[in-house]
Amino acid sequence: MPDRFRWIIVTLLFSATLLHYIDRSVIAFAADQIQNELGLGTGQLGFVLGAFGLGYIVTALLGGMAVSKIGTHITLAACLLVWSIATGWAGLASGLVSLCMARMVLGLAEGPSAPAMASALNRWLPPDERATVLAGAMVAVPLALAIGSPLVAVLINTFGWRSVFYLLCFFGVILVPVWFYFFADEPSDSPLISNQERLFIDSSQRHSGAAITTHTPTQSDWQMLLTNPTLVTNYWAFFVSGCFIFFFMSWMPKFLQDSFGLGLVQVGYIALLPWLAAATAVVFFGRWSDTVLKQTRNLRKARSLQIAGTQLVAAVALIPAVMYDNLYVVIASFTLAVAASMAASATFYAVITDMVPRIAGSAMSIMTICFAAASFIAPVVTGYALDLTGSYAVGLWALTALALTSVIGIVLFHHPDLDRGKLMRKLA
Repeated sequence: MPDRFRWIIVTLLFSATLLHYIDRSVIAFAADQIQNELGLGTGQLGFVLGAFGLGYIVTALLGGMAVSKIGTHITLAACLLVWSIATGWAGLASGLVSLCMARMVLGLAEGPSAPAMASALNRWLPPDERATVLAGAMVAVPLALAIGSPLVAVLINTFGWRSVFYLLCFFGVILVPVWFYFFADEPSDSPLISNQERLFIDSSQRHSGAAITTHTPTQSDWQMLLTNPTLVTNYWAFFVSGCFIFFFMSWMPKFLQDSFGLGLVQVGYIALLPWLAAATAVVFFGRWSDTVLKQTRNLRKARSLQIAGTQLVAAVALIPAVMYDNLYVVIASFTLAVAASMAASATFYAVITDMVPRIAGSAMSIMTICFAAASFIAPVVTGYALDLTGSYAVGLWALTALALTSVIGIVLFHHPDLDRGKLMRKLA
């Protein structure tokens, strides 16, 4: 058996993602305090919640280019440093403009993280471990929100919203030197990995035809990434998943407070349930996808059907929350919808590394732009819909409709087995 240094790489990515998403949960739980202290309307609050996405969109594409040019080591270290600065700045914000600017800079810092992670894990992992390990890294998203929900609620309720941003800034600064010491762009660059594990990773990739070579995307490559049916429907489904995540991340605490008169700490403990269920689902479905792939060697069965099935469940799960004004029904509905919408998180990434391993960072940058767009659209549209209608139902029905379009698209156009060969030949 080879050594397991590659799991340290996964742990570093896990830790960075954990901090990022705990930070994202702070703004939602602080929404009432921020709205009252800064005198914001509901629409303005929605813009604050979504401002992160504006910066995120800008660097999602540039981040993929940075990964190609200077590698993941320097790119992610710089992201961590800027993220820490922006988080501290948010704690110092004195009005709508300064808070939105801090959140936009935070988005700029986080934009490159997803393509960099895909590129790094593509180099560090054997192909048949990718979905499982990506699930281990991606589970940091719901786990951060599960941990962060009650913790952040208690901290904000006790010390005020600004103190939590200062604390996260401190942890981000601490992580930067740790990252520099342990991380390397690929196994051949690391003095810490054993020769046995390095050879194991290299031989596994070569045996599968997924060995990594240097390849800067050409104009033809970009056109291919933007027009291939499997990749395009993968991007769209990921956008829909992002809309679910950012709707619940941004508005679920306030929804529970407004609809059922709950206190902040109560909301924090209730919000733990959907995100904990999602964390469990991400791990289970990531491992299941790899298991099906090992057994069938069929990407359609291992990847496509999982994405379509989970998003169908997410769509249907929201209907009871709209139809019944009952706290327990809403909690059950939200828990199932959040878990299902995130269940295939690792599978989205695995599709990219399955199909275009040589330019995975560039493909991931496109997918990250879709996710970034969701991080802006879902909170902002919901905020202005609330201003116009005074109801969250519009947002919930919109999510249901989006999920159904995703299911249809995946069933009709997502054929990774057929398209993989075509893309590999073009990139040869």
